[in-house]
Amino acid sequence: MTSLKIKDCTVNDIENVVKLVSLLWADTQNDTPAELQSLYNQYVISYYFIPKSDFNLVALENGKICACLLAAKLQDIKNNLADEWIAGQSLPPEVHDHISEFKAGLDSMCEAECQYAKKNEAVLLFFGSVRKGAGKMLMAEFERRCVGQNISSMILWTDERCDFDYYRNKGFDEVAQFPSPVAIDGRRFKTWIFRKNF
Repeated sequence: MTSLKIKDCTVNDIENVVKLVSLLWADTQNDTPAELQSLYNQYVISYYFIPKSDFNLVALENGKICACLLAAKLQDIKNNLADEWIAGQSLPPEVHDHISEFKAGLDSMCEAECQYAKKNEAVLLFFGSVRKGAGKMLMAEFERRCVGQNISSMILWTDERCDFDYYRNKGFDEVAQFPSPVAIDGRRFKTWIFRKNF
């Protein structure tokens, strides 16, 4: 019998979280060149990993990461880790252009999310699982930590490429729906902002 363990996600876990993301997003990245897929995944996790946050969590099954939740207090969500990481990469100009477009898309969604956020709210930045039950455990721990810090709600954005109905089915309220403010690879994705009160 395997057991799940939850622990804080640290910068040392990023490489394995990126592997998790590669599994989760394999079907949604069919149109993305293979050499860009791993760069996008690394960039996204670096973008959403806020080192000083108390809300970065992973679930382990037999010592292997099977789920991840990255979140932060609203006032803490600005981060340069992704930009520092990408600056250290030797990229051809066309790849740099793709990453710049991708960053603009992420920035625009974070800005939209912040417009709807309440002052004392946690922002769920990344959430994914490949193991049934692991996500539920991470979400429960995240909520417990929020309540312990007198945070009474969380907000998140998601789009049509993700399992957005998950949030509806788990008691989240839809706050807004709109096309993504910035196109990525020429597409604007249907986007939702959700909130959950604790």
